[in-house]
Amino acid sequence: MDNNVTMKHRNSHVFITLFLVFVTSLFFVDWHGGVMHTGGGAILRQIGSGLVNIDLRASVLLTALHASLETAIYALISVSTATIFGLILGVLASGLVIKNQSVVVAFRGFLGWFRAVHELVWAWLFVAAVGFNPLGAIIALTIAYAGDLGKIYADFLIEVDQRKINALKASGASQLECLLYGYFPSAFPDMMSYTVYRLECAIRSTTVLSFVGLGGLGSYVILTVQDLAYEQMWVYVLCLILMVIGMNRLGDLFQQQMMLGVSKRRRALLVLLLSTIGSWIYIIFVDQATIQELLKYSNADYIKVFFGRLFGWDSTQPAFFDWTMWQEAGRLSLETIVMSVVALGLAVIPLFIWLILGSWHIFAQMRGEHSWMGQLIYGLQRGLFLMTRSVPELLWAIILVFIVKPGILPGAVALALHNFGVLGHLTIQLIKNMDQRALNHLQTNGADNKLIFVYGILPQLIPQFLNYILFRWEHIIRASMIVGFVGAGGLGQAFRLAMSYQNYSEVMLYIMCYILLVYVTDILSKYARDYIRVRGQVE
Repeated sequence: MDNNVTMKHRNSHVFITLFLVFVTSLFFVDWHGGVMHTGGGAILRQIGSGLVNIDLRASVLLTALHASLETAIYALISVSTATIFGLILGVLASGLVIKNQSVVVAFRGFLGWFRAVHELVWAWLFVAAVGFNPLGAIIALTIAYAGDLGKIYADFLIEVDQRKINALKASGASQLECLLYGYFPSAFPDMMSYTVYRLECAIRSTTVLSFVGLGGLGSYVILTVQDLAYEQMWVYVLCLILMVIGMNRLGDLFQQQMMLGVSKRRRALLVLLLSTIGSWIYIIFVDQATIQELLKYSNADYIKVFFGRLFGWDSTQPAFFDWTMWQEAGRLSLETIVMSVVALGLAVIPLFIWLILGSWHIFAQMRGEHSWMGQLIYGLQRGLFLMTRSVPELLWAIILVFIVKPGILPGAVALALHNFGVLGHLTIQLIKNMDQRALNHLQTNGADNKLIFVYGILPQLIPQFLNYILFRWEHIIRASMIVGFVGAGGLGQAFRLAMSYQNYSEVMLYIMCYILLVYVTDILSKYARDYIRVRGQVE
């Protein structure tokens, strides 16, 4: 009983702390003159009108189909390549092959470095160093995803049940044999499940990389928004949403095939392998992108010059040795933190209110208690969550900078919209997986819906919901850099301006601040999660 009381108190402490931080952050936002700038309301109406009068001409649909194919190809190539490098780095970072802790820590540091920097930042650096090449953008996405996959793979391998491993060791198996016949087979289902999920994420990430010239749906969304052609913009946005739905369903189907025996598993893996080979054929023979283009001698010279300027070798006083620049970077870092906290609050508070009003209906649907009201609320929630999470933060920001007045608010709202959908999706999964015994017991004893919600649903929902909030804050900090690229304030806006004016030592200063923010946020989030002692699977 005391442990339950302590747990409730700790959950309350974290909730209250997050709420107070959110309220404090609102005082740093410039609310003078309202939220929307002059003409923002008219543009919002045009966007709504574009959905009603959507352009369904055959030429537009064919362009959207081709762009969707390109997006899927880039995503598949990036994830398949990241899987190979992530697996190698994950094994080395797990400590199962190399026992030297210094080496293990070094590999974990590499994975942390790859994960800390958003894929769009990597892509922008590649473009600045060697010019545009589709493979350069794909490598940027591969680096970020290899870091993420490598860390998760290492964790899965470490958490393998040691009884099977001990049995192999007792029979004289070497460490390599234990890895091949013990660790890999045990961790393989979880590793494949997470890899397929990252493929869905890569669809969204690929659209973001269109910002630096990669083709696909994102490039058409950007062009149509700039041309105010909202009737066509909605075609590409809806295609993106349908792609995320389709990838989600294909992922479920793939995992089902993986569970139906060796022959079905081999067939599923063969389909995935052939799809990957087909994607590479498209990149090489249709896009005519070659690795030789990246590795040619002139690019080596460009890279040398670029990194020399990035580290300030061409300057007597680089920006990162200038105290005035550090003060400005500190102000921008604070602006970025405020943006992330406001975004988190704007995502969580409406979601929590929405769930209070509709979570019982969701749970009733899960139990088969169908009613027109329950079905309507459940359908609206799932549709809204799907739409908001399918569109990446950067694309939301590109639209919102035309509506919301300049500053950090467009970035915060863009981050909030995407994470509202992600958190909503995760919370529905939580409600689906709830222990029904406590709810059935309350219902049997005559409790009405309000009492069941307060004493049955909330106690199970809140701890893991807090866990998800903290994990998403880590993601929001990483993504806050990229929404600034389109004028939404913070470090991202300064980063883009410095890149445009080729002030590369200034770029390095902002990257240093960005990585520092990411690591500090990760530490604070981990401390809070350890404080409430909640474990669970996260998106």
